[in-house]
Amino acid sequence: MYVKILEIQQPNTNIWDIKVDSLSPIEELKGINDQTPITVIHGDQDSVAPFSQVQNYVEKLVEGGKNVAFIRLENLGHEVAFNPQVFKAVSRFIQP
Repeated sequence: MYVKILEIQQPNTNIWDIKVDSLSPIEELKGINDQTPITVIHGDQDSVAPFSQVQNYVEKLVEGGKNVAFIRLENLGHEVAFNPQVFKAVSRFIQP
């Protein structure tokens, strides 16, 4: 999760003690370069980050002219890391 840091009290401050203005990635849309490739991967049964919120985020990315791909993982919850579709999407970014 991207966290915008507003204030750090000390150089060795614990990450949980850092003040932030938002934990929502939707607040950072204007700061994303339109050419930056973005892939959003999300399980449609996620009880931690509701699918409707992710759909809204993707819609806002598209409306903002961002270069976005959306992968919906059917019948999966928040733990999608070992899904083959996730590996395929990530490998596109790390292969030359």
